[in-house]
Amino acid sequence: MSDLCPRTEPSRDEIDAVAETRRPTSELPGTGEVDVWWLTIEPLEIPAPTQLAVLSPTERAYAAAHRSPSHRGRYVRVRAALRSIAAGYLGADPALIEIACREGGKPELRTAAADLRFSVSHTETAAVLVFATGRDVGVDVESTRPDLDVAAVAATHFHIDEAPALLAVHGLDRADAFLRSWVRKEALLKCLGTGLGLGLADARWYAATGPGARLTSFAAASAPPPAGGVVRDLHVIDLDAPRAHRAALAVRGAQPPAAVVVRRPFSRDGVTLPDGRVRDGSAPTPTGRRSPRAARAG
Repeated sequence: MSDLCPRTEPSRDEIDAVAETRRPTSELPGTGEVDVWWLTIEPLEIPAPTQLAVLSPTERAYAAAHRSPSHRGRYVRVRAALRSIAAGYLGADPALIEIACREGGKPELRTAAADLRFSVSHTETAAVLVFATGRDVGVDVESTRPDLDVAAVAATHFHIDEAPALLAVHGLDRADAFLRSWVRKEALLKCLGTGLGLGLADARWYAATGPGARLTSFAAASAPPPAGGVVRDLHVIDLDAPRAHRAALAVRGAQPPAAVVVRRPFSRDGVTLPDGRVRDGSAPTPTGRRSPRAARAG
């Protein structure tokens, strides 16, 4: 979560002045809706000058500090896309979007134009950005790892009540069940703004292996709210993800999302996106508000 939180420099006056002269290119997420944008990431992502141009000086310095060219490319690609998509919603200049962090480390937009909230996650080949109005969101995407030692990881990172259910699953299905539960948990923690520092083992589910999993409790006595007990008004959804990936979305609110709107989809043969994808720091052409795409309420 920390790579989304370098401090940015534009002042409030600069942001408001640009907002007054620009019009939004994307409709804000409606009440109860969550927008989902998928991006492809090349194996060796080379930042374009126009992508770097929309980053703040602090962000450019942060990117330059990455020793790995692939890590640097992913950071710039995702950061430029975040700024460009947010700017499209707000009618602002991407370079003047102000991103800060709450006390717990959750990144947020600082703007008086709209209560737009977001969450971002990426692997080496795909990224997902989600946006909602007036409610916190968290998202996680992970690539599959069939060779993962599920028993060892679950023993230290999952709730004591979950491990037996996972170990009862055999073969490749066990790794898949583990990953589905992992992305649900990480999305939940990102929605709450705690990050993985709180511990995945504190979140327990009714069914760690099925699509109908429900969060039952969250023992977080040493963390910010919720301070232990049952987490209320939190909804977890499995997202349709690119091949060899699993993804989940968490949303806070009295009601689950009325719609999960895929604004930029991925292709069925992998993570290659259609024409119009964000490649140069400019906002992609919106695909319009559509019905939920293979999102399962959990």
